[in-house]
Amino acid sequence: MMNHVDIRPDQTSRPAPSALTRRLGREVLGPVMHRWMLALHDQICQLDDGDTAFLFCARAGLRIQRLYELWLEGQEQAHWARTRMFWISRVSICKGIWAREPERAGAVFAREYHDTDMGALVRGLLRHNPDRLKGLQLDGLPGAGGFVDWIREKGPAQDVLRDYLRDCGPALDGTLAEVAGGAKRVVLIDSGWQGTAQSLLNQAYPDREWMGLYFGRMLGPHHDPLIAQDVVGLMFERNGFDPDQPTSAVTAHHHVIETLLEPNGPSVEELPHGPFADVAQGLIDANRAAPVDPVSDALWLEVEAWIAARASDPVAQVMARATEAEGELARLLITPSRDEALALVCKDRSADFGKALEVPVLVDPDSPDHVDFAHRQADALWKPGQIALELSGNQARDAQLRSVGQEPPNPHTRATGSGQVPAADADPEAQPAESEPPLVAIITRTKDRPILLERAAESVAAQSWTNYLWVVVNDGGDRAPVEKVIENSGVDPRKVRLVSNSDSLGMEAASNAGIRSVDSDYVVIHDDDDSWTPEFLEKTVAYLEGPMGARYGGVITKSVYVSEEILDDEVVIHERRPYQDWVRNVEFAEMACGNFFPPIAFLFRRSVYDTVGGYNESLPVLGDWFFNLEFLLEADIGMLHEPLALYHHRDRVFGRTGLYSNSVIGGHSKHVEFAAVVRNEFLRRHSNSNVAALALAMGYMNIDTRGRLNNLAHGRPAGPVESASVETLERLTLVAQVNGVAARRWWMFWCRQTPLDPQADWDQIAKAIRCLRMKVPVPASWDDAGYLARNPDVASVLRDGKISSGYEHYVRWGRAEGRER
Repeated sequence: MMNHVDIRPDQTSRPAPSALTRRLGREVLGPVMHRWMLALHDQICQLDDGDTAFLFCARAGLRIQRLYELWLEGQEQAHWARTRMFWISRVSICKGIWAREPERAGAVFAREYHDTDMGALVRGLLRHNPDRLKGLQLDGLPGAGGFVDWIREKGPAQDVLRDYLRDCGPALDGTLAEVAGGAKRVVLIDSGWQGTAQSLLNQAYPDREWMGLYFGRMLGPHHDPLIAQDVVGLMFERNGFDPDQPTSAVTAHHHVIETLLEPNGPSVEELPHGPFADVAQGLIDANRAAPVDPVSDALWLEVEAWIAARASDPVAQVMARATEAEGELARLLITPSRDEALALVCKDRSADFGKALEVPVLVDPDSPDHVDFAHRQADALWKPGQIALELSGNQARDAQLRSVGQEPPNPHTRATGSGQVPAADADPEAQPAESEPPLVAIITRTKDRPILLERAAESVAAQSWTNYLWVVVNDGGDRAPVEKVIENSGVDPRKVRLVSNSDSLGMEAASNAGIRSVDSDYVVIHDDDDSWTPEFLEKTVAYLEGPMGARYGGVITKSVYVSEEILDDEVVIHERRPYQDWVRNVEFAEMACGNFFPPIAFLFRRSVYDTVGGYNESLPVLGDWFFNLEFLLEADIGMLHEPLALYHHRDRVFGRTGLYSNSVIGGHSKHVEFAAVVRNEFLRRHSNSNVAALALAMGYMNIDTRGRLNNLAHGRPAGPVESASVETLERLTLVAQVNGVAARRWWMFWCRQTPLDPQADWDQIAKAIRCLRMKVPVPASWDDAGYLARNPDVASVLRDGKISSGYEHYVRWGRAEGRER
């Protein structure tokens, strides 16, 4: 075996970790791991049905559990599932299943020791059992690759090892009984990557359902296809780097996650039960007591501090930080500089499977055992990092990209900014080509409203982003006033295009005419009565052009509702307030309830518009809602949480109306009428999409339920509901919660939950809750302590962690059993 030279700083001098290491842990890995905790919690909540055991797998599970509990402690109301540490390793599982699955376990033993002999294999498996090793002659044994046949033969070594492996079987049975009890499903929580332990346990214990929740999933040549769908990578599921999924860069250096999460303790290679319990407990205690080294664990300490300090941050803030950090993590893992590579390698990767050694992530360029760069790169665990140690500039970047299967940029057109240098064979006199900034088409629909059009023109002219075309669509109105507004607008005439229709085509046809009159990268509808802050285009374009927005087809900003009226040909503003301030992201299920952002707040890619086919010209109103529904079938929509769009409404009963009214105000009856038309038309178009149909149906049910709840809250009749009793309010709230969860969990193939009608009874609600495996929030009207005091059997079940509250018991079973509230 090659000797690797440790290139880390001399640990005996105990230097402080570098500022760069601390920054990368804090600003990059911290937000990424924070997002992982959110995803992990969401999955645990969905799977926690009272018959599932959640096990954090040693050794990484010790630190994963620490991060998860830190995050939970920061939540005001969080579901605490019952979790346990599972003190096992791949080698201890193979030992434990050998009696049940000798071929499978034997194949893993042979693969792990393929480059050595049988003596090394026996010593490795029995290294914590010196009494069994005593007196065995292990020299001169054949290669370990033939273990499956060798172990069947007669011989002193074979006899001792067979007896040991047979004893391991009941020890694994006992271990599982202790940590998982009689749970039908067992969920393993670990760093990743292809679910080897999960596969072994699935084959040995088929009476249980085995699932894995991991940071990421990478399926190697020895993965088990029978369990692949239950190996869940929460941050990525790729076998190589995919630029569209930045966290997949971890495939180039998964050791950054493993060493981050690995405590400074030994691998637990004996099962903590039966005759091996004492030895195993010693290994467990060594892990729990393992000191956290301020130098080698610098990344871990920063991640731990990040989550402890920000556990209570809003989800939207966590996701926004993580999205930005994921892009930076991808850059660091794929094209790091030399300093960055060294900063990310704080400690070596420790071997397991009975092997007492550490494997350096990078190889010292001066290593006497590696005569050239090719050998060093082949042996390095992190190839782009090794390249950063030995090459520089474009040569390093090209080699790094090739090492992960990516094609480097053309050397003759390479940009020279950001630390890049021109290719050696490029023309030294040639100037680098400047890429043209993306072009935005601003579409303004207008008809005989020059007062408002003047304000729209001022909004466009004030934009700090200047690479746009302002397309004004005069939809059947007088052309002269429009031309006058354009002339006086201050907008460069070369950036204006007037499309004038002799007859009105309607709002959606006017939008299509304007968009199709130009070629652009992005599109935004700027109606003549709305406006922007000067930074709207600059910030939305930057978002979609940057790493955070690369995955999205469009982006919205927060909006301000402006209440105004027209008096004596002047716009009089009465009030400004946040519009739909509850919006944190754009989900299809919520859009199915109704449109919740205005066109003025939405910049989108022209390519998605072309895929959708444009706006539906058959709709006189609500065309933007229909377009947004179809858009979300093709692409996601990101969000900037800044109020950059102003949504103006002439909502006063006095003043000038008619031409100057909004479609949502002046055309209110049409909106009510065509809401049903939009839903019906959408379903007819997409009847082949079960997801679209389900979400739209649930959206309608949620609207109806919300309306009934609103009526009850204001003392009005709630349709068929006769009174506003506390139970009625609770029942309707649960209906809305069930429908919302069902819309978000359409992927739950085992539960095809249809929308609940607002008149659904308690039995239907309880059945849906059990099917969806959803938690039941406790309403303010419920006395949980009183219910538990009256029902000590329920209190006992709660203490065992099988339910989250007395109210959950009442909803699921108690009411049907006739128990009092």
